[in-house]
Order: sequence, then C-alpha cells, then structure tokens
Amino acid sequence: MWQTIKEFLFPARDRSPELEDQVAFLTLDLEVLKKKVSLVQDARKNGLSDIPSSEQKSPDGTEQAIRNEVMSRVADAKTKASAHLDNLKAAIKRRQLAPSVERCKTIARQFVDAFDAENERLDRDRPRMEGELSALQKEVDEYRKIYGLRRGPKLIDEEDRNNALSLLLIFALAQLVANALLFSEGSLYGLSFGLLLALILAFFDIVIHFNLGRIGARVEAPDPTSKWHGGLGIVMALLTVIAWNLGLVHLRLVSRAIDGSEPVGWDEWLPSLMGNTLGFVDFLSWALLVIGVACSFLALRSGWLWDEPIPVFRENGRRMARLTFDISELTEKRAGLRAQLREDYLSELDQMDKDAKNHVGLVTGHVSGIKAKVEHFATYKLRSEEVYKALIGAYRIENQRARESPAPIFFGAPIGDLSPDAHQLDLPERDFGRFVKEAERQYEELKRELPQARKRLLGISDEGGS
Repeated sequence: MWQTIKEFLFPARDRSPELEDQVAFLTLDLEVLKKKVSLVQDARKNGLSDIPSSEQKSPDGTEQAIRNEVMSRVADAKTKASAHLDNLKAAIKRRQLAPSVERCKTIARQFVDAFDAENERLDRDRPRMEGELSALQKEVDEYRKIYGLRRGPKLIDEEDRNNALSLLLIFALAQLVANALLFSEGSLYGLSFGLLLALILAFFDIVIHFNLGRIGARVEAPDPTSKWHGGLGIVMALLTVIAWNLGLVHLRLVSRAIDGSEPVGWDEWLPSLMGNTLGFVDFLSWALLVIGVACSFLALRSGWLWDEPIPVFRENGRRMARLTFDISELTEKRAGLRAQLREDYLSELDQMDKDAKNHVGLVTGHVSGIKAKVEHFATYKLRSEEVYKALIGAYRIENQRARESPAPIFFGAPIGDLSPDAHQLDLPERDFGRFVKEAERQYEELKRELPQARKRLLGISDEGGS
C-alpha cells in the first residue's frame, strides 16, 4: 500500500526531457499530504470517538477531505497538460506551408510589381538629383562669368588630405617633443608640468595656425568679401606666429632658472615679453623660437592647401561631386536592378526549400509531444486512483485500531473509484496522424511549386519581357 503511494508521489524519472521542461505535473510529498489531510491524527481521534458510527453507511468528512485533496492535484495536472497541448497545437498551426505555396504561385507577379515600384522610385530620384546638380553648376558658371575665371572647382581628394593630415601630425609631434624637452629642463615646476604644458601649447599652435591658413587662402578668390576675409586671416597669422612663439620663449625663461639664476615668476612674463622682446641670449631659447616658427608656418601652409580656397567653388563642388557619384550609382543600380532583385527572390525560394525540409520533422515532433502528454496524463490519473484508495485504506485501518466499537459496515466494502471521468483532456482532434499527413501533403505541394517558381523568375528577361 505505502509502495503504491510512494510510486504515485515520487514517480520514476522516465519522462521526455522536452515534456519535463515544458510542463511538470505537481509532485506530492507524502508527509506533507498526510499532514494536510490530518490522516493519522483524524483517524485515531475519530476512532476513539466512534466516528463514523457503526450504523453509518457513507464516508465521513475526513475521507471526503482526502478525496478532495487528490482531486485538486489531478485538476492542477490537467490544467498544466491542457496548456501544453494548446501550445503544441498552436505551434503546428504556425508551421503551415500554405502561405509558402501561395507565395510560390504568385512570386513572378510580385517580382514584377517590386521591380516596377523600385524603378518608379529611381525615376523620381534621378530628375531631382539632376536638377540640383544643374542649379549648382549654374551658380558656379555665373561666378566664373562675373570674375572672368576659366577654371572650375579644384577639390582635394581624400588621399591628398590624408597625406596633409599625416604631415600636420608630424609637425605637432615635433613641436611637442621640442617643447617638452625645453620646458621641462631645469623647470621650477618639474618634468610632468613641462610635458603637460608642451602638449597644450603644441596643440593650440597647430590648430590655430592651420585654421588661419584655411582662412588666409581665401585671398585667391576674386570676390571682395573672400579677399577681405583672406587678408584678415593672413595678418592675424603673421601676428600670431611672431607673438605666439616669442611668448613661448619668454614663458620658458620666467618658469626656469637660466645660468643658475632664480626664476622670476609668472607675473613677470608679459613685462619680459614687452620690454625685452629679443633679449634672450641662450641657444635653447633661439632653438625653441626657430622650431616654433617653423611648425607654425608649416601648419599655415597645410591649412592653405587643405581645400579649394573659393567658398562657392568649395561648397558647390563638394555637393556636385556627391550628386555626380549618386547619379552614377543610381544608373548602375538601375542597370542591375532586375538581376539583383531576381537573386534576392531566388534566395528566398532556397530558404523556403530549407525550411520545408525541416517542416515534417518538426510537426512529427510536436505530434509526438501531444501523444506523450496524453499518455502521461492518463498514467497520472491511474496513479491518482491508486493513491486515493491507498490513503482511504490507511485511514480506515488507523480508525479501526483506535476505536472500541465495531467499524462501520462500509469499511469492509470495496473502496469506490475516485472519479474516472471527472477530468478528461479536451482533445477534439484525436486523429494525431492527420497533422503529419497534412504536413507531408503541404511539403509535397511546395516541392512541386518551387521549381515552377524558379522557372518563372528565370523566364523574366533583363530587358523587361517574360
């Protein structure tokens, strides 16, 4: 009896891992169940009180509580099993191949429609691009006509720009090294301060004079506004090159000891620069001045040659180059549009073929899951009947041991069934083989349609005929 209860409460782990993972039936603990229904205590207590009486013909409340507890566990198991079955049946319905079959039948028409739609979009884009390109070219031509220029925009390609940028970084690195060595040597504030100051000064020197070079290059433009901007940039560049680098020399002098003398301090920097501009005699100061001026002028030259100096030519030229490239790309795309689109659709058919090959196996697996779950639940119900009868039998034995009066007559009668039809899985579709047969039928239909779909796609010519 207790072995039967144990097998029900702790069934052997022979279930499918898939079923175990997706829905596990509730596992009962014997001791918990006995405490929950107060089996032993109630049996002895009722027995001592002659409950149920010797004349009673129907079960007492304790037996009803045992029945209700087991029935609730069966109901819970049915709920979980039903949910799992619903998921499996929904998965089978989602894997229908009918949409793929229909897609194969109409893919040629959809291909033509997609091609026409993309062609229409390209037809809209090209006139817009060509109109914008024409307007930009007209603006450039008017500028050339007004100022009598023969040349057009001269844009610097990416390779030349990368070379100029690399050269600029070399200048910055050279000035950084020079400043670091000269500012840190004997500096009152130490090596780390000298390195930090060198980095900041070199960065600002290169950036400032590079951009002043870009502005100064506008003097090559014929229009007065650009010439005025360019001239102002040149004047500022000359002033900053001299003032900046002389200021660096005097900054070094006031921040370090020269010939054993004590540093005079930061507050003396501007008076030293204004009152004794060229009053330094040590070689390293002159070296710092020469290196700084050289790097500044090289940064100016890099900025000067960085781009087209005439603003109209520069801005319009960049946009025109981009539009020309886009129009060329659009022309190439349109020329190969049909072939590319056909390749995409053929790839889609190949993917359909791969998915279809797995379809029957997946449906078969789901159907096997349904069968296993139905069998699992049926086994659980049989075990529930066994454990119900074992629990009732245990209750009656404990009750008889504790009572002094004769046991009720129904204690000797066979224990009735729990309720064989109380919980049935709702499975209107009992013919599980029908799912597999339908999957196989759809797969065969798709296999017939795929070659026809490929043939129809390949039969559409690149010139637009079919």
